[in-house]
Amino acid sequence: MSETSTTPVRLTRKPERRTPPGPATGTVPGSGKTACIRTFGCQMNVHDSDRMRRMILDAGYAEVTRYEDADLVILNTCYVRENAVDRVRGHLGELTRLRREGRLKKVALTGCIGAAEESETLRHQFGIDLVLGTHNTYELAEFVGLPTMEETYTPELPGTGGEHSAFVTIMTGCNYGCSYCVVPMVRGRMVCRSKESILSEVDRLVEGGTGYVTLLGQTVDAWRRDGERFCDLLEAVAERAPRVSFTTSHPS
Repeated sequence: MSETSTTPVRLTRKPERRTPPGPATGTVPGSGKTACIRTFGCQMNVHDSDRMRRMILDAGYAEVTRYEDADLVILNTCYVRENAVDRVRGHLGELTRLRREGRLKKVALTGCIGAAEESETLRHQFGIDLVLGTHNTYELAEFVGLPTMEETYTPELPGTGGEHSAFVTIMTGCNYGCSYCVVPMVRGRMVCRSKESILSEVDRLVEGGTGYVTLLGQTVDAWRRDGERFCDLLEAVAERAPRVSFTTSHPS
C-alpha cells in the first residue's frame, strides 16, 4: 500500500487554502484558523484523514498544505511499516521547532501509532496536544469545537460526498492474528458495521453524484453481521452503486 506525504517548501510560497462553505466568519469555532493533515500508510488511513478533513472544514478551519501555515497539524500515522515511528519522530521534531518559533499552536497525533504504546512517549517528548487511536477518531470533532460525537459509525459523522469515487468503511480491525502483521494490535479485534448503516451511506453518496464506491476494511471478506456474509453485502451495494470494488481481502 502507498504512503502519502507532502514535502514542505520555502516560506515565500503563498499558502494554499481550502475554505469550507457555511456560516459567515465568526459564527463557527474555527473561523480564521488553519489546519494541515499529513497522512501516512494505507487506504484506511487515507479514508480516516478524509473524514477528519470534513470535521475541520465543518468547524470553519481552512486547510493548508504546509506546516508553516497551520494553526493545527494532524499527523495520521502508520505503525505497520518498519520505520514508521522514526519517520513520525522526524516530523514531530520539525513541528517542535515551529512551535518554538511561534508559528504553530497545536499538534494532534492520530492513527495506528496513536493506538500503540509509543504514543505516550511521543506525547510527553514532543508536547502533543491530542493523541487518538484508530477507534476514537471522532473525538477530533470536539477538539476543533464541533458537537461531541459518541461513536465512530454515527450517521452524523462527516464523510465525503459529491465526488466521483468514495470509500465506505464496512469494518475495522482483524481477528486473524498473522505472525507477520501488527494490524490486530493497533486496529483491534474485528468490528463489523451494520448492513443498514453501510447501505444508508452508499445511498447518500450515490444520490450526491458518486459513481464508484470502494468497500474498505482490513479483511473485507470476513465481514459478518446478523447472519449475513460479505457476499450478501456486496450484492446489495452493487444494486445501488454503478461501480463497486473492495479492499483488502484476506489471502486465504
